[in-house]
Formats: sequence, C-alpha cells, structure tokens
Amino acid sequence: MDEQCRNKGKGRKCLARLVSAKYLKQFSSYCSRDQSRKQIYTQHVEKLRNALYSEAWDGDWFKRAYFDNGTPLGSSVNSECRIDSIAQSWCVIAGEGDSHEASRALASVDEYRSGVAMASCCFLRPHLIKCSRAGLHKRICAGRSRKWGQYTHAAIWTMIAFACW
Repeated sequence: MDEQCRNKGKGRKCLARLVSAKYLKQFSSYCSRDQSRKQIYTQHVEKLRNALYSEAWDGDWFKRAYFDNGTPLGSSVNSECRIDSIAQSWCVIAGEGDSHEASRALASVDEYRSGVAMASCCFLRPHLIKCSRAGLHKRICAGRSRKWGQYTHAAIWTMIAFACW
C-alpha cells in the first residue's frame, strides 16, 4: 500500500514527516558548532509541522498518506483503512501533536481498536478488503503481517504513545 502512495512520485506520506521531524529535532541538538546548519534543520522541522497540520490532520486523527492522484489513505473519507494507529502513535512519540490533536488522535485509536486486544492492535482499521490500490496490504489477513505474524510494531508504538501521553 505504501509502495502505491509514491508509485509515480507524487504521493505523500504523512508518517514520514512525523519521523523526520523527531529525528531532525534530535540531530539539530548536535549542531552547536554549526548554528547555520542547526537553523536549517529547525526551519525544516517547522515546515514539516506546518505541512502535517495543513495536509494530514483529518479532524479526529492524522492521515497516513496520499496516493499519487491525491486520494488520502487513513482518512475519515475512506471506507477502509480509516485510521492508521502508527501515524497517531508517532504524533505523540515525535512530540509533534498539539495537546488537543494528540489527545483526539489517541482517543480515535482507542475507539477504533475496541474489541481488539492491545497486543494485537491492528494498524489499519477497518481492514482492507475492497481498496484496489492497497498493494501488499490487501493480500494480508486482517491484523497479520506479510510474514503472518501480528503487526507488533504498530501495537508497541501505540502502547508507547499511550504511556508517553
């Protein structure tokens, strides 16, 4: 599915912005001898943050990505994969979620995982069945990875986010 988001180089991954912002902020702290580089990184983090809120906030959670044609993935307008727990978790882990948005994003994860034990928390809810652009993820049994194990990284990041929040 993610491989389909930038198939023609036009799609965007919101999750990548969250991860990039976290590590650019951390890396900039090592640039004490090079203030111009530190300023560049700080400005880039601010651009990532602005883009995140202008393009990825969906009202109750952060979208995962956009396909090349501009169709969102992990959005309230999707019938499948409406919410991606990884993007919500990383908004808290990266420290990029404002208090209202981070609280709302984690509350949305909690709402969508109802009936699903946290240890087997699926990263895409509801599961993909009909989406023609879902790629590899469409062929995966609900809550399972391509190696037929649980999406433990999604569950772990969700637990970390709840613990951090």
